[in-house]
Amino acid sequence: MPQKTLTDKLLRNLKAKDKDRVEYSDSVIANDGSLPGSLIVRVSKSGRKTWVVMYRVGWRKSHRIQKRMSIGLYPSVSLTEAREIARNTLREAASGVDPSQKKHDELTLSEAAERYIERHAKVNQRRWKETHRILKAELIPKYGSYKLSEVGTSNIRDIINTIENRGAPIQANRTLQIIKGFWGWLIERGYTDVSPAKLLKPPSKEHSRDRVLNDREIKLFWHACELVGYPFGSIFKLLLLTGQRRGEVAGMQWTEIDVDGCVWKIPAGKTKSEREHIVPLSAPAISIILNTPRLSYDFLFSTTGKTASSGFSRAKKKVVTLMQEAAEDTTIAPWRLHDLRRTATSGMASLGSGQVTIDKVLNHSSGKLSGVAAIYNRYGYQKEKSEALDEWADYIVNLIETS
Repeated sequence: MPQKTLTDKLLRNLKAKDKDRVEYSDSVIANDGSLPGSLIVRVSKSGRKTWVVMYRVGWRKSHRIQKRMSIGLYPSVSLTEAREIARNTLREAASGVDPSQKKHDELTLSEAAERYIERHAKVNQRRWKETHRILKAELIPKYGSYKLSEVGTSNIRDIINTIENRGAPIQANRTLQIIKGFWGWLIERGYTDVSPAKLLKPPSKEHSRDRVLNDREIKLFWHACELVGYPFGSIFKLLLLTGQRRGEVAGMQWTEIDVDGCVWKIPAGKTKSEREHIVPLSAPAISIILNTPRLSYDFLFSTTGKTASSGFSRAKKKVVTLMQEAAEDTTIAPWRLHDLRRTATSGMASLGSGQVTIDKVLNHSSGKLSGVAAIYNRYGYQKEKSEALDEWADYIVNLIETS
């Protein structure tokens, strides 16, 4: 095994070449003389770089037993971190403790999940709370007390099958995705070497939805929203008028609204794209906002006075019931709140708005503006966005005013 003084520059350029994998040991000597050759970086043909510590513990006949333990992937575990972990590992081994056995014996799935949330999800995921909720609801109750080495593929398959069997196939897909991400992090950080979810595939095929409300349904929807009233009736109408996401509309704050300028400025931290989004407000949208009670809290729509409105299911069911009652013998096909965004998109397109303009309204990165063009084209399309949303609002007003 070649021995080198490892540096970040060298690590970035290490390759396995024609071999399946190659290993290099670190020649750096610790102050106590304990490290030379004990820290190894294993480079696979794909370029994956795994830190390994080689140590001796226990006895077999008259010889010390040599063991190897992976401690994470580079660069997730830096060179400095790897050396420090290696030193600690060698000290434990010298005291008679088997570090590898200790790592697996001490860490339960519940403890590992908490480390994942605190050290990775909270730092790197905008929707970390959803990740935490799913792990806490689906994985931890059943296997939280298990050691990592005790969790097998059959355990994860059982969780996914249970979710699918209760009629939530898409939730099963999401849960599997989160579990795979969780175990990927555990492998990167050296807590385990293999993922029990690796061979599992999403149980359900997801199809792109194409449900949009037709003209009659839009009219029924609007009148139902007026009967439901504040806050959900107002939120639902703004979803249709603006084409924005549910969380963005429900979380509207007075400081984001410029009534005189007829715009709504959504801060970067509240958008899925993580960039500020300026939404032109049509006359009907401004009317809804002006008729919203200005209470003593920041949010336009709230049921608690402290947080944005949540719990949309009951209100949406009420709207569907009112629509169905007004439709009499005609059955209203199932729809979701997100279909209001798709309805607005289709409506603007049918009225002649271009795809780039619609993408700008939706705060999407347009496929027609990619690469260098997307980088250098900083035109905001505010005029086109305003015209598209005004025309769409006029169309809705004409629908609901006709008998």
